[in-house]
Amino acid sequence: MRPPKRRHIILAAIAMAVVLGAWAVCTSVRRANYARLEQLEEEQWDLTPDSCHTRLQAFSGAFLSPRGHALRDKITAENLFDRGRTDEADSLCKAALRYFYFHTDDSVRIADLYVLSGLIKREQHNWMGVADAFMEAKTYGHCMRHDADFAYFINSHLAHVYQENDLPAQALACLRESLAAARRLNDQKYLCDAWRQLARYHFERGEYAAARIYQDSLLGHALPGDTRVREEAAHTCLHLHEPAQAIALLDACTDKHPSPDWWSLRGEAFEQLGMADSAASCYRRLMAAWPAHPKGYEGLFRLAYDAGRFRQAADHAHALMAGQDSLRRQHKKFLMDKMQMLNDYRRRRKDAEEAEYRHLLQENRLIRALLAGCLVTALLAVAYLLSRKQRLKAENRLLSEQRKQEQLRLDYYKRLTLPLVYDNLCKGRVRLTENDWTAVCLNTDACFPGFTARLREAFPTLREDDVRLCCLLKMDMPLEITALIFGIEKASVSQRKQRLRQKMGLDCPLDDFLQAL
Repeated sequence: MRPPKRRHIILAAIAMAVVLGAWAVCTSVRRANYARLEQLEEEQWDLTPDSCHTRLQAFSGAFLSPRGHALRDKITAENLFDRGRTDEADSLCKAALRYFYFHTDDSVRIADLYVLSGLIKREQHNWMGVADAFMEAKTYGHCMRHDADFAYFINSHLAHVYQENDLPAQALACLRESLAAARRLNDQKYLCDAWRQLARYHFERGEYAAARIYQDSLLGHALPGDTRVREEAAHTCLHLHEPAQAIALLDACTDKHPSPDWWSLRGEAFEQLGMADSAASCYRRLMAAWPAHPKGYEGLFRLAYDAGRFRQAADHAHALMAGQDSLRRQHKKFLMDKMQMLNDYRRRRKDAEEAEYRHLLQENRLIRALLAGCLVTALLAVAYLLSRKQRLKAENRLLSEQRKQEQLRLDYYKRLTLPLVYDNLCKGRVRLTENDWTAVCLNTDACFPGFTARLREAFPTLREDDVRLCCLLKMDMPLEITALIFGIEKASVSQRKQRLRQKMGLDCPLDDFLQAL
């Protein structure tokens, strides 16, 4: 059998090996799941939202690291946003952003999460939040090595936000940055989009010459079927008083079914050229195809008023006012619906914030309760250990005192009994007399009250010599003196003790039994 110390070392080594093996297995499983999540993140935009959701279900009960949980929340938030579940996507986006922001330096994912947060806030009509999120995304986007695509995307969205919040200087700066990013990308689609946004910006600001510059660049790269670009360029030409150029641009449109803007712009161009009949024909075609469109009535009103046909101009003015009233009612209804939607969103947002606040309070209460429980448990454990330590000290002190008293009794007993033996030796006698044995028994009972009586009561078959031997053993008399007293050899004393133990039917050594009696 191995020594206990060596066995304990082996058991500790086995336990440590088991712990290390479990840790290695958990680490490998976490890494494998994280690699699968990264692969899903790369393939996410090639999948439909439903198929991506199905693949995400496989990670619902997976063993993931904190970074894996954050990545899963990011992918899930993007999937929920694609499926129109904005509020759930917002909460998961915040959780993922909180982890990547405080525990990693992954600028790409932080920028993507800020972009997602901006898009979510845009759906929630939180324009200031949109601007803040996109600005943060832009800050982290500069940390990327190849950020032209990202810079174009983020600056384009920021320009839209600034325009909606009436911040023209910031919007123009973002549009110029998006154009620079599109040029770095050398992508025709991005370039056309950037030119179109800049042209619209300058057109809305009344800067028609600047808008014409970008529209010319756009016309050189636009597709032949893109009639919207030519209509916008024709509109700019009319503001610059170039009707012939506007008509040439409109004639270049290849659409078989022109839009109402096409007919309206063509009528305005003929009107600037002084061709009233052609302009009236265009306006009538517009009214025939789109009776509710105000541009036709407005154009006919101008033509009739300029020609001095005031009654006809009044009729067209009444029709125009009726159409504008209808448009105002529709616009008012649209605004009311939008306000109702905004109020509903604010109410839902407030309910969500209150629910989140209650959840945080519940978590804080639970944490406080757990901490209080741990503290109480620790205090109880410390109190138990201190009391147990004090109790052990008291028990050790009591045992020490008992041993001292017992040793004092033995010493006293020996001082009473040994002189009898030495007196007999001096007188030439070895064996003790009956009076001496009586004194030995009395001394034993004096030091250990009732010892001989308890011994005789427990073992009635003992002889007197057996009782006397038990008295000497209780006194812890040396073996040599015991052999002299009984006049036998030391070996005989041992044999006699063995026979006495068998006679008493003891399972333990005789000396231990007598000391405990």
